[in-house]
Amino acid sequence: MKVILICISLAVVAVVAIFTSSLESGSPKREQPATPVGGRVFPVNEAGEEVDLAYLSQISVEDLAHLVPEQSGIRFTDCPACKGGVQDTGKFSWDPRHPRQIRCLSCNETYPGNPKFPDLANQQVASLGKVHLYPSYRREDGYHFYFQAHRDHLSRKYLATAARDFARTWWKTRDDDAARRAAALLVRFAEVYPGYAMHYDYPFTPKVIVPPDHGIIAETKTRPKLTAKWDYWTYLEISQELSEAYDILRHWQPLQEMAGGRAIEKIERDLLTGMLTLALGTQEKYRAAEPYTNMSSVLWRDALRVARLTRNPEALLDILARARIFFEQYFLYDGSWYETSPSYGQQVYNSMIGIKAALSGSIESFAPGQLDDRQITEITTLESLLNVAMKRQHASLAETRFPDGGLLPINDTWASRKGAARKEMEAVLFPGMGVAILGGGKGNEQFHGYLNFSGGTGHIQRSALSIGLWAQGSELLSDIGYTHTSYRFWATSTASHSTVLVDGQEQALDPAYSGNRLMLWADNGRDFHIAEAESATAYPELERYQRTLVAIGHNSKDSYLVDLFQVSGGSQHDYLLAGNADEPSSAQLNLPVQPLGASIANRQLPFNPPLGESDRQTPESGLTYLRNLRASHPAPAARLDFRTLREPHTGIRSWVDCGGPARFFLADAPSVRPALEKEGAINQSVMPMLIARRTGENLASRFVAVHAPLGGAGERIGAVDVRRIGEAILVTVHQGTRKDMIFLATGKRARLEVQTPEGEVRFEGKAGWLRWKEGKAVEGELVNGSELAGGGLRITGGHPFEGTIVEVGEATMDAEYGGWFLVAERPPAAGGVDALIVCMADGTTRGYNIVRIEPTGSGSRIYVKERPALSLSPTATQLLSFPQRTILGSAPRYEAVTRSSSDAAKRVGHELP
Repeated sequence: MKVILICISLAVVAVVAIFTSSLESGSPKREQPATPVGGRVFPVNEAGEEVDLAYLSQISVEDLAHLVPEQSGIRFTDCPACKGGVQDTGKFSWDPRHPRQIRCLSCNETYPGNPKFPDLANQQVASLGKVHLYPSYRREDGYHFYFQAHRDHLSRKYLATAARDFARTWWKTRDDDAARRAAALLVRFAEVYPGYAMHYDYPFTPKVIVPPDHGIIAETKTRPKLTAKWDYWTYLEISQELSEAYDILRHWQPLQEMAGGRAIEKIERDLLTGMLTLALGTQEKYRAAEPYTNMSSVLWRDALRVARLTRNPEALLDILARARIFFEQYFLYDGSWYETSPSYGQQVYNSMIGIKAALSGSIESFAPGQLDDRQITEITTLESLLNVAMKRQHASLAETRFPDGGLLPINDTWASRKGAARKEMEAVLFPGMGVAILGGGKGNEQFHGYLNFSGGTGHIQRSALSIGLWAQGSELLSDIGYTHTSYRFWATSTASHSTVLVDGQEQALDPAYSGNRLMLWADNGRDFHIAEAESATAYPELERYQRTLVAIGHNSKDSYLVDLFQVSGGSQHDYLLAGNADEPSSAQLNLPVQPLGASIANRQLPFNPPLGESDRQTPESGLTYLRNLRASHPAPAARLDFRTLREPHTGIRSWVDCGGPARFFLADAPSVRPALEKEGAINQSVMPMLIARRTGENLASRFVAVHAPLGGAGERIGAVDVRRIGEAILVTVHQGTRKDMIFLATGKRARLEVQTPEGEVRFEGKAGWLRWKEGKAVEGELVNGSELAGGGLRITGGHPFEGTIVEVGEATMDAEYGGWFLVAERPPAAGGVDALIVCMADGTTRGYNIVRIEPTGSGSRIYVKERPALSLSPTATQLLSFPQRTILGSAPRYEAVTRSSSDAAKRVGHELP
């Protein structure tokens, strides 16, 4: 079977990690032979089908070995004849039957030797007494395409995989010919690897190729990981395929007789230790200049295996020391990975699975006396840290997933990555990651809304306070997620998200994780969930940028979202809703609209097609991506339908009330996802968007919306009334004989009395909900309030539960909670307490899920799900989780979110499952 290898984007590392995790669960089909030094490092799986072993078994062993390239490869090489590739990498295949060529799968052009793209440039590189040649085609703008070196890159990967699969075949069948071929490939790689040139190989960047003994390339001084030999960076310098092949074949007796009796020495010293030394050396020497990243754990996983295979306790201890810092300092206080992108969190989690497997049995891998007590203690300590980190990270990934198992596509997350479908949805808060999930339901009736207030840099997007909604098997309000196409700027821009764009400008980021702040979280565990957050960094010049999201209902049949977005400052506020990014959809307003020929970007900027993934364009370019614009006359409110063309009853209905004159625009926007990373298809699919625009000097807007799935509450809701009464918003949602009244204070608390056809209703607090049936109030919730009364139902709350933190404690690793806060106050007797909001002297805010509250002699001990990750002194607060820093000033203050319910069951906090 001929198999094609395709170069893909940088995100391939996530796929590699996922493959590794599946590898760890494999088991051999027959009894394994006795092995020296504590058994195998890798489990044995079935022989893979990534390479054509049948053909490679037909040629001579000598010819097979000669297929191994003698020169270092170049990974990032595009096809100059087409746009079928992505991220400066064409979709090329290498076939061992035609080893001198590669073929573009998109346009069928072959290289090198293509007369239309001749290799006229030819760089010479000295290599251990030889001269290696690197021919290239030079484009008119001076950019070089290294077709021969890219061929070497593909063939090197192919043949390393073949070595692994031949070794697996021998382990399974005891076919000595398969072992001989695997061994020949291993020995040949050991012979040529020391002479591989070092290179700087990065997308859209001139390549630098230097002799193997050159050292760190000048262009990579600030990013030394990009001086590499085997792949484009040293995180991938250690070949998993070759190390596994050797792990198997070191038990094959004839290997010791190959290469003049020096095969094992060559493989361990020149190949595996050479890879290990380069990988660890560049990272170690420049650690201060380059912090640990999502790829660090990938490197350590592979390095641990090689350290065990080569019985190198010094390397083992070095890796353990780095990994310990990583697990102690590079996660957020709720256990999430510090890059608030679930895709990169998944990548780190998968590599942690590999680290755990590599650590398992590592002490027994060494001969007695090779490891001292300190090294043994380091191994056991890291195993404990790893287990806790894996448990917390798994929770942040599993509990935020969509019903179909897809990762929550916020920030740089691949929307296409799917896990096992969820059986049930529950509301959940991950305050460190910066996401609140509001939802419920089982099976096909799951409802999943979210509020994104994530911070950080790196793989973050400019999407503070964006929302999303999943119901009826679809993502109805979408976040595009990650792409490596030229439309990366659009996917990361504020204008592509369901948030508010101010003055047509991109949001700023929150690198210190201090500007995007949780302000409120409450959840009755059934049909009422509320989250509120603000951002002081998205638009620092604004007085207010704050969003409140409420979910009412049990599942997708009866649930809907109430959405309040408050913006103060600036002269133009664009409330944005992005529809279904996966399926063709229509958009319709209940207002007449007319085609709009002009751009709605600042100064009517035209659209300039991006030049590539790295084209960041201007901070005002986001709205230029919109096409097919239609506009209404000014109106204070409108009703919107987004419907899929496949099934018109699938979609979302939104009632949007702007509180004053606004223009409503409908537009088609690049949906990106259906292109499946094919640059040539990026303009072939769109998603619908709504833009509700308010303008004015020193503008203050309170956008109020209700979002409901069609086929569910969206079609049963007859009307939505919005009243702005002083410092409160009253939203009334009418559904036949039933109506809901949702009360939201625009500040910390509000008080109002309103007359309804059923009589007077009183509210005092932060938020409230009353459900009416046939003229009587039958259910309700009150958040941070003292009273909600009407229709024969009266809900009362207690005193505010707030004060100053007295003391903080961390839990042991095996506790069911993360830690506790000691306070001098007692919670109110009535109602429950759902969340703790802790505010530091500089305004940095952290939220915590409350597990339980216990009285003390003079106050309360509040147990929380997350690590407090704080250290207090009389004059400062030290943050112990990422990003570690010291905040000068007085002790942190706290406010506990209290909730009073109309049901008879009163709870103080949530018990963990």
